[in-house]
Amino acid sequence: ADEVNKAQGYFREIPDSKPGAELLDLAEALIDRKTSAFDPDGFHDRYVDALKGLVERKRKANGKKVIEEKDTGESRGSNVVDLMAALRKSMGDKAPAKSAKKPSAKDTAAKAPAKKPAAKKRA
Repeated sequence: ADEVNKAQGYFREIPDSKPGAELLDLAEALIDRKTSAFDPDGFHDRYVDALKGLVERKRKANGKKVIEEKDTGESRGSNVVDLMAALRKSMGDKAPAKSAKKPSAKDTAAKAPAKKPAAKKRA
């Protein structure tokens, strides 16, 4: 109970004014647009399927330890893309152009040697 904070601390900066009619109409329109009847036949509970699969594997193991398979062959939503292959494909498998280094027209001045750091004061 010590971790639960009172709501007053979070909402004290919000004024207690009533929302305008236009704002209420907008909220009602948004709720009406997003509201639909729930069809339980269209809902598929994947948790129940996973739990049934686990129970079935344990039943087949006859009390032995069940080792989970890493690769079940099912896609878990990960879509790994080889970026280098995609880049090469987008470039049309062209080799990068070699650029010849041209000598600069200006002669650059030699750098001055670095200055020594200032001595530190001792207390």
